[in-house]
Amino acid sequence: MNNDTLITSSGIIRNRSIARVGVVNASSLYDDLFQDCLNDGIDLSWEDYLAETESRLKVDNPGLDDLEIDSLMEEETQCAEVDSHSFLLGAWVKDDNGQYSIDNTGKSGNFALTYNTETDIVCVEWSTITVQCNNTSPCYVMADGSGPCGDLDSQGDAVTAYTLPADMFRTDEA
Repeated sequence: MNNDTLITSSGIIRNRSIARVGVVNASSLYDDLFQDCLNDGIDLSWEDYLAETESRLKVDNPGLDDLEIDSLMEEETQCAEVDSHSFLLGAWVKDDNGQYSIDNTGKSGNFALTYNTETDIVCVEWSTITVQCNNTSPCYVMADGSGPCGDLDSQGDAVTAYTLPADMFRTDEA
């Protein structure tokens, strides 16, 4: 086993010096995160709701043209609410196929995060800033099989993880 591999109770961590997703509870971050996501982020839950609603309206009303469907969409979505939200915030770009990916050139921002309001968890998928921290529980693992993500709420040296600028973290100062 090489020095870049660590065996823990959460499993084997491979390539621990290579930056990985950082996971943090939203309560550890600044107060306006949700508002910033609403104003500047991409609400995947809302986008899914709109796509499903438009598809249903087209199936239910096959004789209507696009303007009539748009009018029905406006009526249907005027007072709609989504129970929980999944946001993208930061350096995310949408390709021609409607899929989002991270713009890690830094032109679109210096971080890319996801925020799930149901779990109140933020995942820093990419950033120009990294930090040494402990690893997460096996609930949050890297898709590439390299082991758990980085726990940004827990100081340590188990892994290198993407993190956010310091001013985005809540301070305990009153």
